Amino acid sequence: MTGRHWSFTVRVSEIALFALFCIMLLATAVLPEALVILYAVIIALWIAVSCRNGYIKGDSALISQICAFTVLLSAVQNIYLGLLIDNLEQLELQILLTLNIAIMAFSVALFWTRRINWTSALLIVLTIISVIQFLIFSPVPTAYISSLRNIIAPILIYSYAVSYGREMDKRYLYRLLLLIAWIVVIVGLIEYCVGSTFWIGLNITKLWNMKGIETHSISGVPMNWYASEKIGGVQIRRMVSSFADPVNLGSYLFAAFMLAWYKRKTILKVLLFVCCVLCVSKGALLGFLIFAVVYTWYKDRTKLLVPTAIAGMLCIGLLFVRFSINSSTGSMAYHVKNFVDSIGVFVKNPLGLGVGNVGVMAKIMGAKVSAGIVETGIGAITSQLGIFGILIYSVFFWKLFREPVGWDPDRRNKKVLYYSLLISYLANMVFNEVALSPNSCGMYFILLGVLTGEDFFEKKDEKEGQRNESIAN
Repeated sequence: MTGRHWSFTVRVSEIALFALFCIMLLATAVLPEALVILYAVIIALWIAVSCRNGYIKGDSALISQICAFTVLLSAVQNIYLGLLIDNLEQLELQILLTLNIAIMAFSVALFWTRRINWTSALLIVLTIISVIQFLIFSPVPTAYISSLRNIIAPILIYSYAVSYGREMDKRYLYRLLLLIAWIVVIVGLIEYCVGSTFWIGLNITKLWNMKGIETHSISGVPMNWYASEKIGGVQIRRMVSSFADPVNLGSYLFAAFMLAWYKRKTILKVLLFVCCVLCVSKGALLGFLIFAVVYTWYKDRTKLLVPTAIAGMLCIGLLFVRFSINSSTGSMAYHVKNFVDSIGVFVKNPLGLGVGNVGVMAKIMGAKVSAGIVETGIGAITSQLGIFGILIYSVFFWKLFREPVGWDPDRRNKKVLYYSLLISYLANMVFNEVALSPNSCGMYFILLGVLTGEDFFEKKDEKEGQRNESIAN
């Protein structure tokens, strides 16, 4: 494949993808609800078929574009949904919100026609258990679907990335992901400087209320746009960027920072760190502390500095906890309490209370929540799925922790990136249910999956180079 042919293929596929998506958005203004939903499902399926065909044909650029497109949807969906909100019904909104995860789900299902792997088995078992629970506990259907989407998201996204990652052009994918990071940074700096009027003009109040999320009665913006901790007796406004949500944004920013660090993009790395500070994200702070320890572990061959790094991380963490307790409105204590309470719920209900009966999504969707367990990802899994959820996710994370064992020992930066993402996500998941959302975990598990599959691509490049060299000789 020549360079000219490669660039032409990229250009046509990008235009086709963008054009079909824009047509779908414009259709919301003229087509009835049922047709818009059907069109959205067809688009998601068409993209998934294109991804599978690209895999079969070895079109690594197309697969990379589709993967990056799912991240872009997470980053900017609230912008275009806010502009379209006057033309959307409740069901249309929910379908458009899940378009990125639908693309991945269809892509993974189509990949199963060629090969079943261990992630496929976990997803199948998890789905079967949730359906059985649905028949037993009869949760509100919308609460069940929304909760199930979040519960399967980490495994599904990783399965998608690791399955197609073997044929992705990771260098091209990383360039696209870094471009998206630049977009998020620029939008974030603009909206932070302009203030809440930026999002008020994009109908954030109506959009959030249609999602079932309460907004401030005076300012019209979501409650979590203001930090729990008070500085100078005032709750400061948090950066929300194109995500319109500081929690999802904070999770994304740390993952993007790690990619910028890995690719040595100094300016972007600094800007992403600044955005993390302006976002006032506890998850991002925790991520940076974990990154410091992992970095020291792999970079210090003597391991003499590792205890110092761990001690420093604990000191900074404890200082922040003290600051939060003294100046917060109670957010941190609330997260910790819910995690502890979830243990008691699991002890009383070891088989779970059913998907859609526990957690933030169930509460938002109007379900009669069986237990007051919110704001803890692990608690949401154990409370809804019980011992089944613990077993499935234990296998999942155990496999992920074992994955880098066979990697080249000289690729230390790759291992730092991998374990920093994995451990920071797991730590964030303990005290944050939103961590399960595709908008929060998408970047993490795409990178983890691609890092797992990239060795295949590198070996393929090496073999092609050797073959070309032998032909030339």
